[in-house]
Amino acid sequence: SVLANTDFFAGFAQTQTGLGGYNPLGYQDELPGRLNAYYGTSDLTGANMGEFTNDRRFMIKAVVSPPPPFDGAALAVVAPMGACGLGLETITTQIINNGSDTITSFDMSYQVTGGAVVTESVVETLLPGQIFDYSFAAAYDFTVALADSIFEITSWITLANDAVAGND
Repeated sequence: SVLANTDFFAGFAQTQTGLGGYNPLGYQDELPGRLNAYYGTSDLTGANMGEFTNDRRFMIKAVVSPPPPFDGAALAVVAPMGACGLGLETITTQIINNGSDTITSFDMSYQVTGGAVVTESVVETLLPGQIFDYSFAAAYDFTVALADSIFEITSWITLANDAVAGND
């Protein structure tokens, strides 16, 4: 079956089959807080589905719904990567369009170890699901005078009407 626009629970269940087998995967379509709530289990392949009612399970709620129209997400800072002897370097961040609509403009920002925030406006067409590596025009000077240093690079996307701010 296909789930859409509903709450769904998935997790781990401690159950045995009637044949002495073990079904570690659990699923549920009702609130798991109720004692002896209905749930089903499966082996690790997703086969051998069974139905059980007991309280030996750990369930996590997932909401199955269509993606929001606008959701830009930062995936990773991909450059520069750790190395000695860095100087003036270009910072590159990988982002994805997690929304259902095409993105055509957004802002990208970065900050290095609590320093000044650098923000650049970007005009780029990103289709739903498309991954894009953005290289900032404003390079950062990672030159160190005497000793090794650790730099923390934070980068994010700012998109108008972004429905999921937690992944920016």
